[in-house]
Amino acid sequence: MPGDQPEGTDCETAQEKKVVVCKYVGTPPGTPDHIIVVNESALGDGFLGLFPYAFGDAQDSIAIRFAVGNEQPGDEELVNCPTFPTDITAEAPVADPATCDADGSLVLPETDNVSYTVEPEFDGPGDYTVTASVTSDDFVLVGKTEFDITVGGKLSSEECTEPEEEDVLLPDTGGLPLWILLIAGPMTAAGLIILMRREPVSYAASSGRKPSYSLILPPANKPSGFKRVASTQDIGFMKAVGKVVAAIGSFLRGGRR
Repeated sequence: MPGDQPEGTDCETAQEKKVVVCKYVGTPPGTPDHIIVVNESALGDGFLGLFPYAFGDAQDSIAIRFAVGNEQPGDEELVNCPTFPTDITAEAPVADPATCDADGSLVLPETDNVSYTVEPEFDGPGDYTVTASVTSDDFVLVGKTEFDITVGGKLSSEECTEPEEEDVLLPDTGGLPLWILLIAGPMTAAGLIILMRREPVSYAASSGRKPSYSLILPPANKPSGFKRVASTQDIGFMKAVGKVVAAIGSFLRGGRR
């Protein structure tokens, strides 16, 4: 028997009751858009007379009650239609980093319809738990709602000391590349040893598979009354040796001239 009919009502003469239905638009669950009044049978076989009752038709619909008398759609207001909370996401709070002059700080975001609580109460550097919650039943939070934040203290003097530039730590090489000094040093020392020995060496080698011979000549005697005059090549060589020796000495002294 359709609806709540008086006891003893003949099924053939019983009148089908009407129900007030809220219609919704937008992304499900949607928002109330308008109200209609339909026959109870439009709700389908699953309706047992209990409200609110959601059912599917061309649009999302919720039956909220039986119609009273000859009630028309405009007799009910949209504010009486059930609403569904809107999903929102809480932004995460952050900790501003500490500097050489000040401690770090806790920064709470400004999210519409969301409030934040801090435990324990903020009091400088330390560990805190920030909890987000909605300010209205029209919204529901999705995602993370609790955040663990660490606020750092003022940086130490060691962290705030800038390292010395690498060039300051390098020795003064007198304008010469360091690799030249590393190669020229041993070569110069070997040349000086040969000059000090003053032993000219003459080599003679035979061809084929015969053995080779070498001859070491004794130092030549200087004629009396003659003074040796250095050639231009000797002078240039000695100047170059002097520069290399001076640069090596500067390097060994740590760049101090």
